[in-house]
Amino acid sequence: MKDVEYEKELYQIENHFFPFLLSELKTWKITDSDISLSLASATDRFLAQWIKGHKLSNEAKAVWEAGKEVYKFYFANLNQLRTHLAEVRTWDAGFWQIKKVLQDQDLARDLFKTLKEKHDILRDKILPQIYDYEFIPKVEI
Repeated sequence: MKDVEYEKELYQIENHFFPFLLSELKTWKITDSDISLSLASATDRFLAQWIKGHKLSNEAKAVWEAGKEVYKFYFANLNQLRTHLAEVRTWDAGFWQIKKVLQDQDLARDLFKTLKEKHDILRDKILPQIYDYEFIPKVEI
């Protein structure tokens, strides 16, 4: 979020859940010059750094790669999107914002379908493990 006013002060709120490193993002086609220029002074976000330092399962990698295609499409078409509808004003927009902006103009439907398919595969892998790893305790009846 950019220029958030609170008690007569302006704040810049970074999205630390942005999943891609700037070194990769800077190689993508970005059609909004303000967003592109803002990358020069930007820093990598927490999630991008975390992903870089961890090994993902094949299923998780597939979700990440499918998500990357959505983001790449978004940045490549940024200059024609109605970003103001989702308050997108910075390069590190969240997935929900990007999804809303693209769906508003009925774009990237095939990319979202692929992402959902990959997500469902990951969900099916993880779901049976929720008891094994005690995310939810087993209740004996």
